[in-house]
This record gives sequence, structure tokens and C-alpha cells, in this order.
Amino acid sequence: MGDFNCVKSPEEKQLAIAPTWYELKDFMDCCAVLRLLDVPTTGCYYTWYSNNESNPVWCKLDRVFYNNEWLEVGLHCGAQFNPPGCLSDHSPGAPKAFNTQHYSHISTRAKEADLAMQDAQNQLESNPRDVMFRESLGGLRRKAVFLAEAERHFFYQKAKIHYLKEGD
Repeated sequence: MGDFNCVKSPEEKQLAIAPTWYELKDFMDCCAVLRLLDVPTTGCYYTWYSNNESNPVWCKLDRVFYNNEWLEVGLHCGAQFNPPGCLSDHSPGAPKAFNTQHYSHISTRAKEADLAMQDAQNQLESNPRDVMFRESLGGLRRKAVFLAEAERHFFYQKAKIHYLKEGD
């Protein structure tokens, strides 16, 4: 998801000169090759405006993509675009709140989940017939694996950004 600074069709740019096929081709080809589809949206269709009262332009530049693999594993998503605000020419969304809710303090949360899983394993070893520990262990393991993978992705992205800033 993000600001792609490109439109995929002439209908996505209003009150301005329509984009040429040449201007559309690269972005459309990229989406086609990667089989990216726009998620269903609610709210504003045009997510950017020019801030020029005498010659306003409205475009759909912000998008959220998904692919068929998401659908095949049962993942469904959507996006809501609010009207552009007074401090930004883009539609504010909820990605920052989502990021904070699900990914803040990822290392601490991953470590806590791993410790909870280890604790449950130790308790199950002491009480192998305890059904409650056996049932909770699967959920704790899934949570620990998910958070460990999220932490790995976080550090991978952080290293990539560092390389882009500091590397050759």
C-alpha cells in the first residue's frame, strides 16, 4: 500500500489533461506482471488533489493491492480513503494506527510470546495429561511463530533501508 504517484487509467485523473498511453503503460504493465489487484475501497475515490484553486486536479494515487494468493488462502481485505485534510494533499488512512496496534514493540512481543510458549511446554511436561495445556500450546506456538516472523521482516526491512541510505 502506498502513494504510487501514478494512475492506471484516464478515469483516475480528473480536471486535467488526460494521461497518455505512454504515461499509463509502465504502471499498468507492472501491476499485470505481478498480478496485483486493487483491494475493494470505500470512501473517496480520488486520494490526491493539487491544492491549486484556479486549476484543481484530482487523482487516484494512493492504493492498496492484493493478489490471488491472498484470496486462495482466505485473506480478505479492504481500504477506506478519507477526504484529503488541511495539512496534507493525500487522503489520510489508518495504516499508522494499524502498524502501531499490530507491530509496535515487535521484539518485546515476540520474546513474550516465545516465553509463554516455553512456559506452557514446561507445564505440559510436568502435567502431560492436562488437556488445557495441550490445547493452549498450539495457539501459543502459532502466535510465537507469527511474531518471530514479523520481527524478522521488520529487521530485514530496517537493514534494507540502512543499506539504501549508507551502502554503495
